[in-house]
Amino acid sequence: MSIILNYFYRGGTSMKNKRLSSTVSAVISLVILLSMFMSVSAAPKGKTSVAGMTAIASSTLAGLKVQFYNAYRYATINCVYPNFKLVNTGSTPVSLSSVKIRYYYTIDGEKTQKFMCDWSNIGSANVTGTFVKMPVPGPGADYYLEVGFTGTAGSIAPGASVWVQSRFIKTDWTNYTQTGDHSFNPTATSYVD
Repeated sequence: MSIILNYFYRGGTSMKNKRLSSTVSAVISLVILLSMFMSVSAAPKGKTSVAGMTAIASSTLAGLKVQFYNAYRYATINCVYPNFKLVNTGSTPVSLSSVKIRYYYTIDGEKTQKFMCDWSNIGSANVTGTFVKMPVPGPGADYYLEVGFTGTAGSIAPGASVWVQSRFIKTDWTNYTQTGDHSFNPTATSYVD
C-alpha cells in the first residue's frame, strides 16, 4: 500500500469527493492508492477534477499532512522549485517508502525533464522524483511530479516533519509557465497547508 499526497492550490479550501459524498476541508488531499484502484474525482473548490486521479481521498487518513510553497513564483521560469514539508500528525510512525507527494503542472512543450532534491533533513539521496504524463490532461495539469522516498529513508515519527527542497527542469532549459498550473501557489512565501 502506498500513501499519496496530492498538492492542489486554487484559492479555495474545500474539496468535494463525489464518490464518497463527503467534503474534505483541505487544499491537499491525502490519498491511499490501493492495489485495486478505485476512481475518485477530487478537485479544489471552483476547479474541475484532475483526470487520471485514482484514489480514495481524505485529509486525515494515516495522520499525515503536507505543507508547501513555490520557492520562486515567477509566471514564466526555466526551473520550478516546489518545497514540501510532510508532517506526521498521527500517533504512529509511517514508513516514508510508502509515501508519495504529487505536484500537478503543465509541461508547456514536451521535453525530457530532470528532478533534483537540493536538500532534505533525511538526506537528498533518500528523495526520489518521477515525472508522470497524465493519460487525460486536466485543468492546469498534463503532468505530475511524484516525489517519493527510498527504502533507506526510514519512518516519520509522530510529531516529526520531513522537509524536501526540490526543483525540476526541462533538460534543454526551456521555460515552464507556472501561472494556472494546478499545484502552483503564487502567494505563499513559506510552508502553508
